[in-house]
Amino acid sequence: MNYNTDRAITKVEDDLLGRSSFSEALGKALYEYDAKDGLVIGLYGKWGTGKTSIANMALQTVTKYAKPEKAPIIVRFSPWNYSDKDNLISQFFHTLCVAVAGSDNTEVKKYVGSTLKEYAELFDALTLIPSVGIAAAAATKGIAKLLGNHLEKRGDLDTRKKNLEEALKQSNQKFIVIIDDIDRLTNSQILDIFQLVKQVADFPNVIYLLLMDREIVKNALTNVHDCDGNEYLGKIVQVPFEIPEIDKVRLNEIMRAKLVESIPEKPRGVTIDYAYWTVVFRNCVSPYVLTLRDMNRVLNTFCFKFDMMHSETSFEDMMGITTIEVLEPELYCWVTNHKNDLCVRKVDPWTSFNVKNDDYRSYYSEVFRKLGIDSQKAIRSLATLFPVFSDKVGYSIKSANDVSNIRSGMRVANEERFDLYFVLDVENVKVPRYTIKDCIFTLSPDELEKTILDISDQGNIVYFLEELESLIDTIPYDRLQVVASVLYGVKSLLKGGKNKASLSLSAIIIADDIARNIIKRLNTTDERYKFFLSRINDCSIEELGSISNDLRRMESAWGRTKAVSENKDEQIVSVEQLEELEKIFIERLKGIKPINKFIGIDDWYDLYCYWYQYDRESADVFFAELMKNEINKLKFFCRLAGHWIGNSGSGWSFINSPYRQYTSEEEFTNLILQVGVKHMNEFSETEQLKMATYILESANGEEENITEQEAMNLVKKWKKT
Repeated sequence: MNYNTDRAITKVEDDLLGRSSFSEALGKALYEYDAKDGLVIGLYGKWGTGKTSIANMALQTVTKYAKPEKAPIIVRFSPWNYSDKDNLISQFFHTLCVAVAGSDNTEVKKYVGSTLKEYAELFDALTLIPSVGIAAAAATKGIAKLLGNHLEKRGDLDTRKKNLEEALKQSNQKFIVIIDDIDRLTNSQILDIFQLVKQVADFPNVIYLLLMDREIVKNALTNVHDCDGNEYLGKIVQVPFEIPEIDKVRLNEIMRAKLVESIPEKPRGVTIDYAYWTVVFRNCVSPYVLTLRDMNRVLNTFCFKFDMMHSETSFEDMMGITTIEVLEPELYCWVTNHKNDLCVRKVDPWTSFNVKNDDYRSYYSEVFRKLGIDSQKAIRSLATLFPVFSDKVGYSIKSANDVSNIRSGMRVANEERFDLYFVLDVENVKVPRYTIKDCIFTLSPDELEKTILDISDQGNIVYFLEELESLIDTIPYDRLQVVASVLYGVKSLLKGGKNKASLSLSAIIIADDIARNIIKRLNTTDERYKFFLSRINDCSIEELGSISNDLRRMESAWGRTKAVSENKDEQIVSVEQLEELEKIFIERLKGIKPINKFIGIDDWYDLYCYWYQYDRESADVFFAELMKNEINKLKFFCRLAGHWIGNSGSGWSFINSPYRQYTSEEEFTNLILQVGVKHMNEFSETEQLKMATYILESANGEEENITEQEAMNLVKKWKKT
């Protein structure tokens, strides 16, 4: 992962924003200034607009044009950590001394250097003398005694200053003093800097280049000096240079190029929806990124977060959310706390069911205005990332409002994934996306089966299936039959999703739908026919009920069942192929051995009905044989019970059950009491509850449902006796 430094560039060759021409003009102005008087130049620009970089390129121009013997001495003065104004001036002159001492010009070092050093030392000595009145007299005498004849030899400060001015004038040596980051100082420090410049600005051959944000400095001078800050600046700065505005098109190009460098090269890669990315960049990134510093701050934060989360989040959305986090933090905080506003399709309590888009937009505009946020930018960026929010405020944004890819694209608008963008807790992802991609792209059938069953055992199978469903279109063509076959094979073993209270779909039903939709992606009916033929021939007995359901759907698609019209979308094989599959399937049913395995088949009742519909003769023979065994007969009748859920609880019921076409009520009752109760250990707990339910229903005359608890109490009595 590549991070972007915020260091200023030092060479024209590194210029990305097209500032070289402006910098060269500034450099020429510095070099060609030949008056003996001092000069103060102000370079104005907002934070992050590249003031230091422009100054560096300007100095490169100066060096390029200057002859060695006339090269100016460059002095970079950093006004940090000084104690008071006198100490600031002292630091300034000592910085000049160091710069002169490092010069290659021996004449300048000899005459200017010595004079400058004398002036600096005398200034330091005088600043040691307190000037607070009579109370400090004793201290003053002590310092004067220590100084001895030093002050007499050196003369007064004014004389030394005149000597320095003369030495600078005679040397014909140009000095360029750079003072940067003035706008980062406190208000009082900013005033001190300008008083320093004012005090020493008349030194000959000295040019000051002051780098600052005009607005910040103006306000500081106004507040501290109790004057018009602009007017004060005008008196100090003789030549103002305003940095030209950044070309937004070029800045956007730079950011896109940097992003390409920043995308992690991971084994499974990063998928980018370029149509959606274009919209996110235009609405969520570009409006907020105004300077190179903005860009670097956003990119560095993005690199850190996306390096951790690239396998579980959308590249596009993470970039949009990160931009808001870094450059509009108030909006970011609001987003983290308003998941329902952004992801959930519901009517907010403050509106009626007749709410209009304009009402929503006005409401959110006012919310953002109170937070000090540009509401138009905020609404447009959120409408881009969150289709639900877009619907509310009435924004139609092409490529962004498509809800079909919210889950598959791991977008922030997905309720289950929303929090990941803010807490960065990849450990809590139920099934990592790379695991799901492995299932789609690489795992062998055995590995795929084991992975799915492991996920089921962990209780995350519904999440996995819903993720897989959203990615059906990404399954490679040569993997379609592999994935579908494994899903069909394991679906009866899946645990989860069946919630009696919420009536949610079971994992088995979801897996079945997904497998069928995967097979629908096969291009030809011949391919689909061969797939189902292979399924019929190779499947286990437990899968036969599932196959009968698929054949029934195919029948319905061709309008071959009662009161159902054709559905061409579901006609995955031809009529002739369907009839052939039916014949082969019936032959497979006839061969079920041992016959009591039939009772353990999932979807057995559908299978039973299917068999009777298409070959009643063979079905009668099979079930007559099955019913010869009384335990098998009871198990068969138990499978005919229906399940109910109500306010009083839940349970099983034989009311309206088709058992009567096989036996009488009296025979069924006797069978339960004489065989079922005596051989309880051969029946599952559910079968025991169903038999107890039948006995209680018969006693109550089927007037009311028997709860599971009531049936359980009867089972306990049977077990005691």
